[in-house]
Amino acid sequence: MSYRTLILCLILLIPGLSRADAHHFWQDLSQNEQIALAPLAGDWNLMSASQQEKLRKAAQGYAKLTPQQQKVMHSRLRTWARLTPEQREIARENYRRIQAMPKSDQEKIRQQWLESLCLEFGHPAKAPH
Repeated sequence: MSYRTLILCLILLIPGLSRADAHHFWQDLSQNEQIALAPLAGDWNLMSASQQEKLRKAAQGYAKLTPQQQKVMHSRLRTWARLTPEQREIARENYRRIQAMPKSDQEKIRQQWLESLCLEFGHPAKAPH
């Protein structure tokens, strides 16, 4: 292996220097990514590269969603975008705690959450799938 090849390999191993860790500006996203991530357009350039990559992966399946599922995804993205950093951290911690619970407890929490949403929006509760 040449000296140049070795240096290039080492550079690619340094966190933050590989293409996967690169920050992407909103205007550099594909049209499909911009459509999928539209609720985050105003905040996109302020996000970390890792946040952007997670969201870009989530956006890959957007075109395959039904129009209703696309609306739900945009609604959730708008809700997330409105949270303060502290509220986001609380949400992440709650998610981690729930993921650590037994599946039966997770299902109970999910059902309680669905029932509270149904009460809030005036719809009858539906059985989980």
